[in-house]
Amino acid sequence: MATNSNNSNSNNINSGKLVNPPVLINVDNIDSWLHDLEIWRCVTGLDKKQQGPIIYLSLPEKIKQSCRDLKIPALDSDNGLDLLVDKLEKLYVKESKTTTYLAYEKFESFQRPVNMTIQDYLNEFERLYNDIMRFKIELPSAVLAYRLLKSANLSEEKQQLARATISDLTYDNMKRQ
Repeated sequence: MATNSNNSNSNNINSGKLVNPPVLINVDNIDSWLHDLEIWRCVTGLDKKQQGPIIYLSLPEKIKQSCRDLKIPALDSDNGLDLLVDKLEKLYVKESKTTTYLAYEKFESFQRPVNMTIQDYLNEFERLYNDIMRFKIELPSAVLAYRLLKSANLSEEKQQLARATISDLTYDNMKRQ
């Protein structure tokens, strides 16, 4: 009798194993961390009652101190992680308009450092653009193409060459160029 070595549980990405929670290094990245935390909640093998205390213990000491008013029975409940997240959002998530402004300013002022590879630059440019898209700021393809070229920190000669050899001013065309 032939046996199949592929267990049906192997298709489950979690397979009952514990997945390390995302690490919050500083509150400037709390929006990204909260996003990663939601993904972690989907894949963790931890019981809901354990999630709040585990995340609390993973926080940097300074941030933990600001959450010490959350009592152990509250953290050690099915909604303990929700209580902790609510507390962190109230304390550290910046006002939406300010966050939107800062994300766009970071995108708009980004310039490729001379020692950064073009591939790393493209990745960072897209990451910054994805950040502003979270705030429903979407730029036309031609504007993105322009920003991509201008922020690449290329010589005027190389910029002219890119403009001259591009068939249509679109973001995808400029990325390929």
